[in-house]
Amino acid sequence: MSFFKKIHPPLQEAIDELGWSEPTMLQKQAIGPLKSGGDAFILDEPQSGKSSLLQCFLIQQLKYAQGESTRALVIVDSKESVLEWAAQWAELAKYTDLRLYSVHDKSDVDYDKNQLSLGCDVLVGTPDQLTRLFAGAGFNGTSLRYWALDSADQLMQVRKDKVLLRLAMSIENAQRLVFAQEPSERLLALTDKFLDEDHHFLSTSIELESDDEG
Repeated sequence: MSFFKKIHPPLQEAIDELGWSEPTMLQKQAIGPLKSGGDAFILDEPQSGKSSLLQCFLIQQLKYAQGESTRALVIVDSKESVLEWAAQWAELAKYTDLRLYSVHDKSDVDYDKNQLSLGCDVLVGTPDQLTRLFAGAGFNGTSLRYWALDSADQLMQVRKDKVLLRLAMSIENAQRLVFAQEPSERLLALTDKFLDEDHHFLSTSIELESDDEG
């Protein structure tokens, strides 16, 4: 499977090993807009390959370990989601030297800060723990290139709107990406506050209702 014209060889090796033969329709349609560098809202049904799309995109773009500062931040809803995301990343990034670090509400914030200071390319975590990291001197967000909400509708269910907005607004120059299964008024209202006005909207199965009347 390949939806990049020149796929990073270690990523291709991992994909081949997993037996993925063809990208999903969403993955085919979304990779071009993602590579353009603009913000994106990606909305599609379960099992459409949203998380694997995000992970493959990050591996393709980041390629190698670099420096000490985090370059990609991924926000998920729970400890279980953090562990699941990290496990899938380990399969896809196994032939690279990219460094993933994961945090959640049960991890120790001081330990997390110390580990991050050793160098990290991708940080995945829950909103509250990430907020605690941002509040101290243990995290430098100026180097972030990518900021992503994965399964954003699940984050809406745990009522993290204000926390997510603070995290989004604390990052100035990153490409912001939102992945969700179903649209909701709360999610759309939240993303309208931090996604660029001309952001990409991508879905193969769901259409947003127009706000226009008549």
